[in-house]
Amino acid sequence: MDYFVLARKVDESGVMAHIDSHPDGMPIKKYEFFKGISLKNRFPENPEYHFSLDEPGGRKLVDLHSNRMGILIISKKFKEIISNETNLEFLPIKLINHRKKVASVDYTIANIVGLLDCMDSAQSIGRQDPFFPDRFSRINKLVIDEKKVPDGINIFRLKQSPSTVIIKRVLKEKIEAVGLEGHLCVPIEEFDSAYYIGV
Repeated sequence: MDYFVLARKVDESGVMAHIDSHPDGMPIKKYEFFKGISLKNRFPENPEYHFSLDEPGGRKLVDLHSNRMGILIISKKFKEIISNETNLEFLPIKLINHRKKVASVDYTIANIVGLLDCMDSAQSIGRQDPFFPDRFSRINKLVIDEKKVPDGINIFRLKQSPSTVIIKRVLKEKIEAVGLEGHLCVPIEEFDSAYYIGV
Protein backbone atom coordinates (compact mmCIF):
# COMPACT_ATOMS: atom_id res chain seq x y z
CA MET A 1 0.00 0.00 0.00
CA ASP A 2 1.07 3.55 -0.68
CA TYR A 3 -0.88 5.19 2.16
CA PHE A 4 0.19 5.81 5.75
CA VAL A 5 -1.47 7.22 8.84
CA LEU A 6 0.45 10.08 10.41
CA ALA A 7 0.47 9.22 14.11
CA ARG A 8 2.02 10.63 17.23
CA LYS A 9 5.19 9.05 18.54
CA VAL A 10 4.76 8.11 22.19
CA ASP A 11 7.36 9.87 24.31
CA GLU A 12 8.20 7.32 26.98
CA SER A 13 11.13 9.39 28.24
CA GLY A 14 8.94 12.44 28.89
CA VAL A 15 11.42 14.90 27.37
CA MET A 16 9.31 16.16 24.46
CA ALA A 17 7.24 19.30 24.93
CA HIS A 18 3.49 18.69 25.02
CA ILE A 19 0.63 21.12 24.49
CA ASP A 20 -2.71 20.64 26.23
CA SER A 21 -5.03 23.20 24.67
CA HIS A 22 -5.61 26.15 22.40
CA PRO A 23 -4.94 29.58 23.94
CA ASP A 24 -7.67 31.26 25.96
CA GLY A 25 -9.80 33.46 23.76
CA MET A 26 -9.11 31.49 20.57
CA PRO A 27 -11.94 32.64 18.22
CA ILE A 28 -11.94 29.32 16.34
CA LYS A 29 -13.71 26.41 18.02
CA LYS A 30 -11.75 23.20 18.56
CA TYR A 31 -14.02 21.19 16.25
CA GLU A 32 -13.50 23.65 13.39
CA PHE A 33 -9.93 22.42 12.98
CA PHE A 34 -11.44 19.11 11.83
CA LYS A 35 -14.03 20.44 9.39
CA GLY A 36 -11.64 20.88 6.49
CA ILE A 37 -12.46 24.59 6.19
CA SER A 38 -10.16 27.54 5.70
CA LEU A 39 -9.24 29.22 8.99
CA LYS A 40 -6.58 31.73 7.98
CA ASN A 41 -8.91 34.75 7.89
CA ARG A 42 -10.06 34.19 11.48
CA PHE A 43 -6.86 32.88 13.01
CA PRO A 44 -5.23 35.41 15.35
CA GLU A 45 -1.72 36.70 14.76
CA ASN A 46 0.92 34.46 16.35
CA PRO A 47 -1.15 33.10 19.26
CA GLU A 48 0.76 31.64 22.19
CA TYR A 49 0.63 27.88 22.74
CA HIS A 50 1.97 26.89 26.15
CA PHE A 51 3.87 23.78 27.16
CA SER A 52 1.87 21.53 29.46
CA LEU A 53 2.39 22.19 33.16
CA ASP A 54 1.48 18.56 33.80
CA GLU A 55 4.71 17.53 32.08
CA PRO A 56 7.42 19.80 33.53
CA GLY A 57 10.20 17.68 32.03
CA GLY A 58 8.83 18.06 28.51
CA ARG A 59 10.97 20.74 26.92
CA LYS A 60 12.40 19.21 23.75
CA LEU A 61 11.15 20.72 20.48
CA VAL A 62 10.39 18.21 17.73
CA ASP A 63 9.08 18.50 14.18
CA LEU A 64 5.54 17.26 14.86
CA HIS A 65 4.48 18.38 18.31
CA SER A 66 2.47 16.25 20.66
CA ASN A 67 -0.84 17.90 21.58
CA ARG A 68 -4.27 16.98 22.89
CA MET A 69 -6.14 18.95 20.22
CA GLY A 70 -5.31 16.60 17.34
CA ILE A 71 -3.84 19.35 15.15
CA LEU A 72 -0.63 19.43 13.13
CA ILE A 73 1.83 21.64 15.01
CA ILE A 74 4.91 21.51 12.81
CA SER A 75 8.45 22.86 12.69
CA LYS A 76 9.97 25.05 10.00
CA LYS A 77 11.73 21.97 8.60
CA PHE A 78 8.45 20.06 8.35
CA LYS A 79 6.74 23.04 6.74
CA GLU A 80 9.44 23.24 4.06
CA ILE A 81 8.68 19.66 3.04
CA ILE A 82 4.93 20.19 2.66
CA SER A 83 4.86 23.86 1.63
CA ASN A 84 3.87 23.02 -1.96
CA GLU A 85 0.86 20.91 -1.00
CA THR A 86 -2.13 22.72 -2.47
CA ASN A 87 -4.67 21.74 0.21
CA LEU A 88 -2.78 23.18 3.17
CA GLU A 89 -2.69 26.57 4.84
CA PHE A 90 -0.14 27.51 7.48
CA LEU A 91 -1.08 29.36 10.66
CA PRO A 92 1.97 30.77 12.53
CA ILE A 93 2.14 30.37 16.31
CA LYS A 94 4.49 30.97 19.24
CA LEU A 95 5.53 28.19 21.58
CA ILE A 96 5.79 29.26 25.22
CA ASN A 97 7.79 27.21 27.70
CA HIS A 98 7.09 26.44 31.36
CA ARG A 99 8.77 29.68 32.42
CA LYS A 100 6.38 31.65 30.21
CA LYS A 101 9.18 32.57 27.84
CA VAL A 102 9.14 32.16 24.06
CA ALA A 103 10.57 28.74 23.16
CA SER A 104 10.17 29.23 19.39
CA VAL A 105 8.48 31.37 16.77
CA ASP A 106 9.27 28.93 13.97
CA TYR A 107 6.23 26.67 14.38
CA THR A 108 2.94 26.68 12.52
CA ILE A 109 -0.34 24.81 12.50
CA ALA A 110 -0.80 23.06 9.17
CA ASN A 111 -4.53 23.21 8.50
CA ILE A 112 -5.76 20.68 5.94
CA VAL A 113 -8.49 22.24 3.81
CA GLY A 114 -11.05 19.72 2.61
CA LEU A 115 -12.04 16.25 3.82
CA LEU A 116 -11.72 13.25 1.49
CA ASP A 117 -14.57 10.78 1.23
CA CYS A 118 -12.27 7.94 0.27
CA MET A 119 -12.62 5.38 3.05
CA ASP A 120 -13.90 2.04 1.77
CA SER A 121 -16.62 1.61 4.39
CA ALA A 122 -17.56 -1.85 3.13
CA GLN A 123 -14.08 -3.26 3.75
CA SER A 124 -13.02 -1.09 6.67
CA ILE A 125 -13.85 -2.20 10.21
CA GLY A 126 -14.55 0.08 13.14
CA ARG A 127 -17.07 1.58 15.53
CA GLN A 128 -19.55 4.09 14.22
CA ASP A 129 -19.87 7.35 16.09
CA PRO A 130 -23.25 7.32 17.90
CA PHE A 131 -23.66 11.06 17.37
CA PHE A 132 -22.47 11.14 13.75
CA PRO A 133 -23.57 7.91 12.00
CA ASP A 134 -21.52 8.70 8.88
CA ARG A 135 -18.31 8.76 10.94
CA PHE A 136 -16.18 6.28 12.85
CA SER A 137 -15.15 6.89 16.46
CA ARG A 138 -12.70 4.00 16.23
CA ILE A 139 -10.99 2.27 13.30
CA ASN A 140 -9.69 -1.30 13.58
CA LYS A 141 -9.08 -1.88 9.89
CA LEU A 142 -8.66 0.92 7.37
CA VAL A 143 -9.06 0.47 3.63
CA ILE A 144 -8.72 3.38 1.20
CA ASP A 145 -10.56 3.54 -2.12
CA GLU A 146 -7.67 4.88 -4.19
CA LYS A 147 -9.97 5.91 -7.05
CA LYS A 148 -11.43 8.57 -4.76
CA VAL A 149 -8.07 10.17 -3.93
CA PRO A 150 -7.35 12.98 -6.42
CA ASP A 151 -3.97 13.12 -8.14
CA GLY A 152 -1.67 15.62 -6.48
CA ILE A 153 -3.22 15.28 -3.01
CA ASN A 154 -0.52 13.83 -0.76
CA ILE A 155 -1.92 14.61 2.69
CA PHE A 156 -5.54 14.62 3.80
CA ARG A 157 -8.07 14.01 6.56
CA LEU A 158 -10.73 11.35 6.16
CA LYS A 159 -14.33 12.53 5.98
CA GLN A 160 -15.40 9.45 7.93
CA SER A 161 -12.71 10.07 10.58
CA PRO A 162 -11.47 13.68 10.46
CA SER A 163 -8.96 13.09 13.25
CA THR A 164 -7.15 10.61 10.98
CA VAL A 165 -4.45 12.19 8.79
CA ILE A 166 -3.29 10.15 5.79
CA ILE A 167 -0.15 10.73 3.72
CA LYS A 168 1.02 9.13 0.49
CA ARG A 169 4.31 7.30 0.13
CA VAL A 170 5.90 10.17 -1.80
CA LEU A 171 5.45 12.44 1.22
CA LYS A 172 6.51 9.76 3.68
CA GLU A 173 9.80 9.35 1.81
CA LYS A 174 10.46 13.08 1.91
CA ILE A 175 9.82 13.14 5.66
CA GLU A 176 12.14 10.21 6.27
CA ALA A 177 14.88 11.64 4.05
CA VAL A 178 15.41 14.62 6.36
CA GLY A 179 14.91 12.71 9.61
CA LEU A 180 11.97 14.55 11.15
CA GLU A 181 11.14 13.78 14.80
CA GLY A 182 7.94 13.29 16.78
CA HIS A 183 5.85 11.17 14.44
CA LEU A 184 5.16 7.70 13.11
CA CYS A 185 4.11 6.79 9.56
CA VAL A 186 1.91 3.74 10.05
CA PRO A 187 1.00 1.67 6.96
CA ILE A 188 -2.79 1.72 6.73
CA GLU A 189 -2.95 -2.08 6.69
CA GLU A 190 -1.35 -2.03 10.16
CA PHE A 191 -3.31 0.88 11.57
CA ASP A 192 -5.68 0.40 14.50
CA SER A 193 -6.74 3.52 16.37
CA ALA A 194 -6.76 1.54 19.60
CA TYR A 195 -2.96 1.25 19.41
CA TYR A 196 -1.85 4.40 17.64
CA ILE A 197 -2.54 7.98 18.72
CA GLY A 198 -3.53 10.42 16.03
CA VAL A 199 -1.60 13.65 15.66
